[in-house]
Amino acid sequence: MNRTALTLPAAPASVGSSHWNLADPNGVRTVREMQEAAPDGGGFVTYITNYRLDRPGVWQKCVYVAMAGDDWFVGSGTCAE
Repeated sequence: MNRTALTLPAAPASVGSSHWNLADPNGVRTVREMQEAAPDGGGFVTYITNYRLDRPGVWQKCVYVAMAGDDWFVGSGTCAE
C-alpha cells in the first residue's frame, strides 16, 4: 500500500497526498490504525478529528475500514455528537 488518499470529501485538496504520519490530538495515528484494522476482516478505528463538513469543531469519529482488493482499503465513518 502506498498510503495515498484517493478521496476525502472533508479535505479534497489532500487527495493524492499521504496521511501516513497524521495523528489526532491524542496521538492516534489514524491511517496507521486503519491499515492495521483492515486486513483482519475489517475493523473500527476511533479518533478525534476537526474535519466535519456541516460545522466546525472537534469531534470523536468512528470509522469502519476493510480491505478492497489486495493493496488498498476503504473506510467510512461518522462523528459522534
